[in-house]
Amino acid sequence: MAFQLTTKGESPEPIAVVRSGATIVLFLTASGTGASVELPDSLVTEQINKLEKVSGE
Repeated sequence: MAFQLTTKGESPEPIAVVRSGATIVLFLTASGTGASVELPDSLVTEQINKLEKVSGE
């Protein structure tokens, strides 16, 4: 399986792609203004924990 993301020019939006078992999820955030934003590790970790709880993995 391959994953490809194509953007035009500079892309300040952080993206995290996570695989848990057979499930692949994409987490991203955007400012809507083009300003740089962060995707906090703690937020991604919490979402992964929720995913694994629901999927039983």
